[in-house]
Amino acid sequence: NVSVTLQGTSRETVVVTAPRDTPAIAKVDLLGYASGTAILMDLAQIFTARPHEKTLAFLSTEGAHTGGLAIDQFLKTHGTDDVSAILSLQGLGRERTKVLKMGITGAQNTTPGWFVQLTGRVLDRSGIGFSVPGILSQAADHALSLARGDQVAGLMRGIPSLMLFDDGAGDPNAVGLSTQGTAVESLLLSLDGGSEIPPDPGTALLLKSGRFLT
Repeated sequence: NVSVTLQGTSRETVVVTAPRDTPAIAKVDLLGYASGTAILMDLAQIFTARPHEKTLAFLSTEGAHTGGLAIDQFLKTHGTDDVSAILSLQGLGRERTKVLKMGITGAQNTTPGWFVQLTGRVLDRSGIGFSVPGILSQAADHALSLARGDQVAGLMRGIPSLMLFDDGAGDPNAVGLSTQGTAVESLLLSLDGGSEIPPDPGTALLLKSGRFLT
């Protein structure tokens, strides 16, 4: 793990994380895996120069498919009392992408409803759609991540967690990174927003169709 923590006026902490290395397989999308790190570094620079209320921890993890283990270790080392939300980024920045996906949500196929709704609203204002792949599809495509995925590391501790990813075709480029990076920046500003993240936010139940109820 490599992390940068920017202290805010509040101890309440939002963790933003992205994988740094490619998985140990023959064919990988090198730019796709690097794009999360690019956005992470850019956000750290932006919020270094911008006042913010919540403490922001930017976490670069070693592997795309073992990110949950890395997040788990980070939470063990730094403690969880002040962590109020986790946002994970993977494979963003493709210019032609109009819809981003949300990763698997953890035990019982649920995630905090307010986080799903907030992310959907922010992306919509940026002209980006938001979808949740069906649970069966996610299980087939991310079997390893289901065991110790990014969301599970947080949710098993009761921390609202969500992953934005793009598994579509094409390479990230400057236009795509700018558009989607700005959307993620807006989402962080909304999370920072000066208000306390709800301690008991309810859940969003994901259906096989990929739709969700909050």
